[in-house]
Amino acid sequence: MPVTDREKRRWRQVDLLIFSGLILTILATVMTYNKESRWVGHAVAGAFSLILMITIMATGGMLTGRLRKLENVQIFPIHRKVSIWFSIFVIGAFLFGLGITAFQGEPVLTSAHGLLGLLVAVLAAIQLILSLATKNRASIQGVHRIIGYLLAPLVTLQVIAGVYEAVIGTGREIVLLHSIIGGCSALLFIWIIIEMQNPGPKSLNRARLAGYAGALLNITGCWIIGGYHYLTFYRENIRGMILSGPQPWAHQVIMETKEHIFLFLPVVSILLALGLHSMNGEATLMNEVQVRKAVVVTAALALFLVILVFVMGAILSNAALIGQGAGS
Repeated sequence: MPVTDREKRRWRQVDLLIFSGLILTILATVMTYNKESRWVGHAVAGAFSLILMITIMATGGMLTGRLRKLENVQIFPIHRKVSIWFSIFVIGAFLFGLGITAFQGEPVLTSAHGLLGLLVAVLAAIQLILSLATKNRASIQGVHRIIGYLLAPLVTLQVIAGVYEAVIGTGREIVLLHSIIGGCSALLFIWIIIEMQNPGPKSLNRARLAGYAGALLNITGCWIIGGYHYLTFYRENIRGMILSGPQPWAHQVIMETKEHIFLFLPVVSILLALGLHSMNGEATLMNEVQVRKAVVVTAALALFLVILVFVMGAILSNAALIGQGAGS
């Protein structure tokens, strides 16, 4: 099939977005390197890798029929190009981080972030080799999908672990567990949104499973683990560091807002799970557009709240770290 001018323009737009993301990541990393705000560089690099991963998942979903394809656009070239750039980026980021850690005289591959980075880099390298060296796509399709499904949660967990180590360091593993559970629930909400786009015979069962798991994770990570951390370590230690430091607004504004989200996020996820459970069957999901829209809106709200809580947590932890340094 000949390439149209419209497709060429779309491919150039993809190239522009990729190069813009690379430049922004490099600038953020260089400008915040060895500074109190160094977590910003980690966050930007992580966000860029997640954007690439979401693009891969979206285009892959279009190729497999899980999502509706864009009209008059060849999806596979975009999917392949973004996949290659993603592999190059995560491998390069891992090697860069490994080199910086070794240069500073710190032990390498001893943290959760480093070990996850190694696993992600190895899987990305396998994907890259398969994409470039194999012409028969059908022969590697199964392996390609399995690795792709593994990379999505692993990259999410690596980003969370990286931001945790950049902001907090070590010694508060309960915060890392709290964040990892939130990241897993975010993936489940994305899964539900994807299932609603072009539902098939088993879409409702998969969405229900994701809804049940998302509600359970939010109850555990938010109310139980998050509540325990707030009532013990945060109230006794972190709050004082923030209020006595140069950023008291982090507690007065961010934490006060986060406390309200803490109450409502599990409720939203429970309602989403109940809504999916109460559907009569596949016919309702496939024929009622408004029902699917309601599910998507609810899942998107839960996803937004999870991301917002994560960002707020990073701001609070960074304010505590600065306050601790100012008081020492």
